[in-house]
Amino acid sequence: MPPWQLILKTFIAGTERSPLPQRVFDTLGLPASPAATLEALAVASLSRKAGFLPVDGIDRGPAAPVDQRPMCSTAAQQDLAVMLGGGHAGVLPEFLEMLTKNNLRLPPEHLPALMERMQRNPELSEAGRRAAGPQIEWLAKQHPQWQGLVQDDAIDWFTASFSARKKLLRETRSRNPLLASAWLEKSWPEEKAEHKAAFLPLLAPRLSANDEPFLERAFTDRSREVRLQAARLLACLPENRRRNELAELFKQRFAGALDPDARAQYLKQTLPDISEESLLPWIALLPASEKGTWREGLLQLFVSLLPVDDILRLSGQKLFKILQWLDTEKLTAAVLDAAVLHGADEHADAIAIHLCADIHHRAWSSLSMNVFLERYAQQVLRCMRKSGIAIGHEQEGLLRALENHQHPWPAELLHGLLDQYRKAALTGEADIPGWHYSSALQTAARFCRPADLAADATVKSYLQGAYRSRPRELEDFLGTVRFRAQMATHFAAS
Repeated sequence: MPPWQLILKTFIAGTERSPLPQRVFDTLGLPASPAATLEALAVASLSRKAGFLPVDGIDRGPAAPVDQRPMCSTAAQQDLAVMLGGGHAGVLPEFLEMLTKNNLRLPPEHLPALMERMQRNPELSEAGRRAAGPQIEWLAKQHPQWQGLVQDDAIDWFTASFSARKKLLRETRSRNPLLASAWLEKSWPEEKAEHKAAFLPLLAPRLSANDEPFLERAFTDRSREVRLQAARLLACLPENRRRNELAELFKQRFAGALDPDARAQYLKQTLPDISEESLLPWIALLPASEKGTWREGLLQLFVSLLPVDDILRLSGQKLFKILQWLDTEKLTAAVLDAAVLHGADEHADAIAIHLCADIHHRAWSSLSMNVFLERYAQQVLRCMRKSGIAIGHEQEGLLRALENHQHPWPAELLHGLLDQYRKAALTGEADIPGWHYSSALQTAARFCRPADLAADATVKSYLQGAYRSRPRELEDFLGTVRFRAQMATHFAAS
């Protein structure tokens, strides 16, 4: 007789006249006792509604391991419930890190919802595994879709997908640069050109002279984009053949061409023949669209590859003069590329001042500007704030850069963003609406120090009622910062 019918029979006849067999209790995972019969009826009823058919003699395996860490506070549990329910979800990684830092554990009833979130968002996986503790492996075995969260992450370089290999190369390069280079070098002949071009920039961390032979090989690849990526890395290696060749050619052929008044005549004199052997490897790096103006194209290429300090030394000019001479969008982009490629922290303020002097320059909409802003947004915001300049449609790339600034925010960067937002949303001094700042404000809310808001003039005046408008994006920003501050207080009390 099926378990359901046996339970009904016992329920009707009574436990004395028709006791429930031991195997039914075992199937339902309940202790064998008359008192548990009513609970067996409830469990069986729910199982039938869920479409689950009990199987006699099922092997349930070992019980979940015990997590010895103390439980986080009730208030912290309530914070977690809010985030897993969709409120302030972006703060969840910080919560998990704080949980691990304080050696606290999650309430087990929240683990399934956390694992569902980890499955949808792989970026949460590592922090989630640390926070969930030893019970996550046991729980993953109960649900086939969760098993990938705890399975061995070992990836075979030669058989994995392209995206997995990019991740593996990036991670391995940071801890074992020689191994990462050896993998790429061994698989190089079979790689697609677009994959080669994507892999090479991942070798930039911990670049050394050991990489030079492989990069020289990549510099002769059939793909122009691959050769260009190799040239950028070779330009970052001091005292190598290509770097020295770049510097010498720039000094002899291009240093005097920075002055726009003398540029055309100077380049014709120093570059009379496109077929000159010493120039051919560099001309091959130019896109087909620039072959007709190859002299100007080579000037832009050399400026983009050399460090800013080398350009100043080899030309004998000051930075402010060279920046004044950047009369074309492409030359401006070349200097921005050089500043990002080699790092030009000591020159970033001067470059920002130059850019802010012509706020409508076409370079503001270039890809090179977007990359420069990713690295030097703080310097550009500082210059705009000092000059009283408001972000306009041409500078919206700055907002995208701030949106992607997903690491700790210095106070100056936070104040700069809020000052720009005030001009856009609260005083009407800018020509873009405040809602354009929504994503950047949310990133700032997640990565700023909540204590820094106390010193911000925009927030002070807003909270004191100086502005009649109560825009949603600013209210959301303040709500997220308050939630983070509250969360830290709840952990401190755990």
